[in-house]
Amino acid sequence: MQTQSGLALLTMIGVLLALSLLTGAGFQQGLFALRLAANGADQAAVRMAADFALREVENMPETFAVKAFEPVSLPTVEAWQPVVEAHGVVSALPAFLADRAAVQILVEAMEQTELLSTYRITILAQSRMSQARQLVQVHYSDTDNSRSWRQLR
Repeated sequence: MQTQSGLALLTMIGVLLALSLLTGAGFQQGLFALRLAANGADQAAVRMAADFALREVENMPETFAVKAFEPVSLPTVEAWQPVVEAHGVVSALPAFLADRAAVQILVEAMEQTELLSTYRITILAQSRMSQARQLVQVHYSDTDNSRSWRQLR
């Protein structure tokens, strides 16, 4: 009888150990899913902030326009982020976005004629809570409201 009770104790310790390992693995998986969801929410807030700033600037690009800079050699974040940070204007965001993201805009007047006005709008939106950022460049014509855009990486 004594050997059986010792065997039962070892069996129960093994079962508890297995349950503890399963619980720990589930906890880690839950934390990973939580981090993924938080990162997705930050990315979405940054995209909304960039979109809001773009819509605001498109309504009156001439107010923000500066003379066009020499083209930066590569259309990358590393090339354009310092330019926007140095020469960009901080954009006001609505309250629900202002505490989550910051936006800077740079509007360059590319071509100005009596019939045509084109602008290169560069928007840098960054999350205040994480490393999420979005750098978007839009070529915009206010004559016919045409636009072409690209996300810089």
